[in-house]
Amino acid sequence: MKTKEDLLASSQKHKLLIKKELTALSGKTTEVVKKLMIAGTVISSAYLLYKLFSDSEEVVVNEKEKSTKKTSSGLGRIGKVITQQAWLYILSESKQQIQEYLNKLDDNGNDS
Repeated sequence: MKTKEDLLASSQKHKLLIKKELTALSGKTTEVVKKLMIAGTVISSAYLLYKLFSDSEEVVVNEKEKSTKKTSSGLGRIGKVITQQAWLYILSESKQQIQEYLNKLDDNGNDS
């Protein structure tokens, strides 16, 4: 049977291990939150650019039918192209980040 001192030492050891795990988890959570904030900022910036450059007007084509036609300026078309390119870049970077994360998870799972 274990003595009281052995049990206290074991308890202290487990307490330190739990603290280490919580610290590591906290660090990972902070890293994920930072990445999400960056992604949100990039997406909102892309949306603002889109709205800025896609300044289109609605013109009434036929008053009886009350149909409208959207016309966009040359600047609006350029903005759409820039926005599309930005989205492609964001999606490719997101894909790469997800692949790296999944590879890291696989590596950690294989090491255990």
